[in-house]
Amino acid sequence: CLESHVECRVNSSNQLPTRVIQVGSETRPPRLVETLTGTIESSQYIALSYCWGLSQTLTTTKATYSDRLKAIPWGDIPKTIQEAIEFTQHLGVPYIWIDAVCIIQDDNADWEREAATMQNVYENALFTLSATSSPDTVTGCFLPRTPT
Repeated sequence: CLESHVECRVNSSNQLPTRVIQVGSETRPPRLVETLTGTIESSQYIALSYCWGLSQTLTTTKATYSDRLKAIPWGDIPKTIQEAIEFTQHLGVPYIWIDAVCIIQDDNADWEREAATMQNVYENALFTLSATSSPDTVTGCFLPRTPT
C-alpha cells in the first residue's frame, strides 16, 4: 500500500512518540529507545492496543528504565507482547509503541505528559494492532478461532 498508493504515502506520518520499542531481530533483542535524543531517524511504527489483565508483567519504571534502554530480555516479555513484536518484525517495521513499556509507569509527570499525547500516538502509527480477544498479556494476540 505504501509503495503503490500515493495517498497512503502522503498520509503516513513519520512523527514518532517520545519512546518506542526497537523490535530488534533474531540476533538483537528488543530495546526501548528515546526518539527525542536525535539518535534515531523518524520512521514508521505500529501501536499495540491490548488488555493488561489483572497484572501487567512487563512495565518500565524508574528502576528498570536504564535496563530497558539496553535490552528487553525475550524471556521477560509476555506472550501478547512477544507476538506483537514478532508481527512488527515480520512486516519490516522497526518500532512498536506499547504503553506499559514506553511510558514510565511510576513517574506521574511522565505518565501525565505521555497520556496527553496518546491520541497522536495512535493517529500517527502506521496502524494499531488490537489484541481484542486476549484478556491479558500472557494469552497472546493470535488466538485460535472457531468457525461459525
